[in-house]
Amino acid sequence: MLAIASEPIFVLADTAMIGHLGVEPLAARAIASSLIGGIYWLFAFLIFGTTTLVGYHRGAGEPEICGEICLHALFLAAVGGIVVSILGILFAPHLYVLMGAGPDVSTLGSTYFRIRIAGSPFTFLLFATVGFLRGIQDTRTPMVIAFVVNGLNLVLDYLLIYGGLGLPAMGLRGAGIATLASQILAGTICLAVLFFSSHTSQYRLNRWRFNARRFLSLSRIGRDLAIRTGALRFSLVFATGTVARMGTASLSGHEIALQLFLLSSDTIDGIAVAGQTL
Repeated sequence: MLAIASEPIFVLADTAMIGHLGVEPLAARAIASSLIGGIYWLFAFLIFGTTTLVGYHRGAGEPEICGEICLHALFLAAVGGIVVSILGILFAPHLYVLMGAGPDVSTLGSTYFRIRIAGSPFTFLLFATVGFLRGIQDTRTPMVIAFVVNGLNLVLDYLLIYGGLGLPAMGLRGAGIATLASQILAGTICLAVLFFSSHTSQYRLNRWRFNARRFLSLSRIGRDLAIRTGALRFSLVFATGTVARMGTASLSGHEIALQLFLLSSDTIDGIAVAGQTL
């Protein structure tokens, strides 16, 4: 629960820092966060699906199959992340226009969106790793990773948004770079835990080959979760797009209210994670 609750708390602090830049940067961030959040939740099966399958085979005393599932999840994470990054970078301005943003917000937000979406492969690697670790009933490591990565993001936010320690003040662009740096760190830590930690050594395979059955198992869970979470997140994206057409100030206020809402909802999700892991 602490790991899940830490994410919206740090995001709320990030929102507050960007809010001091003015309504346009906060409005630009609102659209980016809504779209990226919706896209990322479509890949939430990398967490929940991996947890379910790994937990089942761990209980059955099949560590090699747990390792196979983890590697297939990492493969999906890498491929999916690269595709999302490329499409997001190419179509960022069009997405802002589609969401009803004004010219100033679109120009400002497109750069921020491109920087953040570039970290998708690393974020999806984090998803797959967290799912695997929860499946083997290790919730402490994801918690430590969450605090380290989010803490770094917060420090870099302050330094890159306002300038400090010799770094230039880059405003909203700096916030995007801070998030990208934390995403890269998260992905690197996850790969180190999976491939070099003694804690996960029993699940490592001497060699790996693509297994259609493992892939289909994850895909089936992914399909069902994508429909569920897609419908949920689409409602939030639709709300953001509706408010964007009311004006920049309204969109900025909506972003603050939404982050407060997500703080409570994500914290409650910690109970669900505990139940799923057990």
